[in-house]
Amino acid sequence: MTNLSPRFWSELSRKCDVPINALHTFKTYIREDRWTGRLTEVAFWKHLCEAFPSIQKERAKRILLETLRPLPALEMIPHWSRYASIHLLSNHRGEWIRPLLTPVMPYLTSVTISSEAGSCKPSPEIYQKVMQQLCGHHPIVFIDDQVKNLKIAKTFGWHIMLADEEGKWVRRTSALLKSIEKVRGEKNIARNHKN
Repeated sequence: MTNLSPRFWSELSRKCDVPINALHTFKTYIREDRWTGRLTEVAFWKHLCEAFPSIQKERAKRILLETLRPLPALEMIPHWSRYASIHLLSNHRGEWIRPLLTPVMPYLTSVTISSEAGSCKPSPEIYQKVMQQLCGHHPIVFIDDQVKNLKIAKTFGWHIMLADEEGKWVRRTSALLKSIEKVRGEKNIARNHKN
């Protein structure tokens, strides 16, 4: 999914005539409460509109819906799920992201959304919640667009990959999954020859 920042905030600034630096200060102030669910969606809109009277709630909600778009990698999930269990971990609001996930839900093994989990990346607590969803002793590849989140994942023994803006990580992920499948196939062939 697209991150709520910075596109939502820049569009809100432009369309509602609010200084972007003031919105960034507000965003930073409420960050953890918004992502962990301590600040409800209703309270988020209330605080936003009280802090910036030129912002009308319904207009801001429309801007949010316009700026939330699935990233191209979302289209890859059905394909990738043939090779690996896919667990989604997102700093987001469940109310905002779940509708965008509907088409790929059958291909996801688990979904952990920060507002529903009560903690957010890079807090180790949310990674532990994901660990409870993982099955078996298979290698874990954690992909994220922020280095601070990758560092925590590495402490759990997970392999990490930076989701670069150019999208090279999508090709690398596809290649990695294909190579894993190839190795599995070779092991199965070797096992069958022994029998």
